[in-house]
Amino acid sequence: MNAERQIGQDRVRVDRPLKVTGTAPYAYEQPTDAPLHLYPLTSNVPRGRVRSIDARAAEALPGVQLVLTQENAPKLLVKADPELYILQSPDVLYWGQFIGAVVADTPEIARHAASLVTVTYDDAPFDAHFRPDHPQAYRPRRVNAFKKTDTHEGDVDAALAHAPVTVDRTYTTPTEHHNPIGPHPVKAIWHDESPLNVTARRLTLYDANQGHLMVLAPMLGLLPAQMIIHTPYVGGSFGTKGMPHAHLILTALAAKTLPGRPVKYAMTRQQMFDTTGYRPEIHQRVRLAASADGRLTALTHDAVAPTAR
Repeated sequence: MNAERQIGQDRVRVDRPLKVTGTAPYAYEQPTDAPLHLYPLTSNVPRGRVRSIDARAAEALPGVQLVLTQENAPKLLVKADPELYILQSPDVLYWGQFIGAVVADTPEIARHAASLVTVTYDDAPFDAHFRPDHPQAYRPRRVNAFKKTDTHEGDVDAALAHAPVTVDRTYTTPTEHHNPIGPHPVKAIWHDESPLNVTARRLTLYDANQGHLMVLAPMLGLLPAQMIIHTPYVGGSFGTKGMPHAHLILTALAAKTLPGRPVKYAMTRQQMFDTTGYRPEIHQRVRLAASADGRLTALTHDAVAPTAR
């Protein structure tokens, strides 16, 4: 049947029965034997350094298999993406940053054990307030899609000065967080059947991601062929699942420390606001010039937005 004849016709989606009945096997539900459950340790200061982590109470809890911190985490080989380069130093760069994780037999034990870990910090000054006239504002060399930051064509100032009709408006939008129905889940299995045979190592990920995950391979010391990625269902994205985030590295590091055991983690709704990206607030000034009959003769659009330090 051609496309024109399909328009307006009822068509059954292949995955509709599974999704409607709640039986669609998303990444978190993919069957594996004896999975372990991860709950992260996150910073509660916006900037500084971790002075100490006391995990003795958590480690003594029955069912806890691992308390992972920067002191015992496997080393990442390359800093391919600063957002993913976690547990490699005591530095804290933002509130909610992953500074460790607890892995246990059940999600309840992992979450309870994480609450027993005591972290002390050396605080550092921070400035997280965005404003268009910030003294450290700058023009990046490139912006989205590697376009030039500033482009000009014609004498806009002259057109604005002589136009019989002008409009000068400033628009602001707040920070917006994408929150799809399915929060970020991941399940990681580190296979290391032969420690003496590097090619026997591989990582299997069950993930809900639309983005390119191969940046993870060199960070973990793997070739792309040594990574197996399953994305059965995304569960909604709205931009947040268009690229890898730090929870993938966190779970992979835990799996690497416990080779052969599946380690699974699904973010809480609260954690979605800290480590999975967002649409930043933006300040936009638009100026228009037009002739008396409404024909546009000039347009300017100046935008200021925050970026990561």
